Amino acid sequence: MFSRLEPRTEWRGGRITDIDVLPLEEAARMASKHAGQEVTPADFLRAAGRGEISLHAVVHRTARVRAHDGGVYCNKGTPNENIVPAGCIPILPLTACKHLADTGRASWRTFDGFEEIHGVPMRYAQGLLTAEEPDFETVPADCRVTGYNVRALADTFCDEVPPPAQPQAAAPAPAAKETPAERRARWLDMFEAEEKLVKRGALQRLAKREGVDRSNMAKDIAKARAERADQKRAGVWASQLVQDGKRKS
Repeated sequence: MFSRLEPRTEWRGGRITDIDVLPLEEAARMASKHAGQEVTPADFLRAAGRGEISLHAVVHRTARVRAHDGGVYCNKGTPNENIVPAGCIPILPLTACKHLADTGRASWRTFDGFEEIHGVPMRYAQGLLTAEEPDFETVPADCRVTGYNVRALADTFCDEVPPPAQPQAAAPAPAAKETPAERRARWLDMFEAEEKLVKRGALQRLAKREGVDRSNMAKDIAKARAERADQKRAGVWASQLVQDGKRKS
């Protein structure tokens, strides 16, 4: 899978927000206006097929579903528990996106979702149709894309990408002979500062600035958190042994 795209420039394509949901034709018109060159619905389908953006689709019938582990997927505790209503707009699975890009039609049974683990967005199947349900059938006219992903794809068509509009966290200057532990602590400080500015994609931006692999950086940041927690616990233990400048017996 390719890296997820993120918006990088000030938007010039029209009045939309990140959470607006647009048909592909409208999304392509706005992306073209922003980029100054033509962006087509097929470009959105291909990007979705590569995993660079997420794609939603309107479903036209009610269907019974279950969570991937066999539990409750939606509407827990209501009369509509584990029932997907007609007209909802779930995220399409990656294979369906690829089929739409290649053939203009897709049959699918699973519902994708995202979760951030150590700052890295992970995509996986959260639910699926029950065995007695037929596949959903989707064509490009059923597809929808969020304003966030419209902006992200449009930026890839810009001839020149100016610096990011949002402020960047100031990077502390590394020590001349930085130890692995010092590097992990520095990355943790930078990551937490970056998250305060714009939480989504913080790790990816930081890894790009540092010129390192994102997954390795995530592991180092997780280790730095554990080291910091150990230091705090050690400090509490030490304070319990000393009171008013005297060591307790």
